[in-house]
Amino acid sequence: MHTLRDKNDFTRLFRRGQKFSFPGFMTATFPNRLAHSRFAFIVPNTVDKRAVARNRLRRRIREWARINQARFNPPADIAFLVRKEALGISRKKLYEELDSSISKIFG
Repeated sequence: MHTLRDKNDFTRLFRRGQKFSFPGFMTATFPNRLAHSRFAFIVPNTVDKRAVARNRLRRRIREWARINQARFNPPADIAFLVRKEALGISRKKLYEELDSSISKIFG
């Protein structure tokens, strides 16, 4: 799994990328010229003050993205910005929302 790290890439992604809103999170996507997709998983302090809860959400979304990497075609830079609503839902429901989001984004 490749992560998005460069500040310029984040700036381009959030300024020029296509944004999609879902109940528990928001995604931003922008095509890249690489042979693979790059990901960013953002869980702000406003979701929960406890780092344990934020890290758990981040790990769940990262694991889902790792398993479903083949669905991210064509390659793109993708950011998942988690909202507070995602904190109270089960892992299964979160994965269902993520599945439906990728179906809408990548067809």
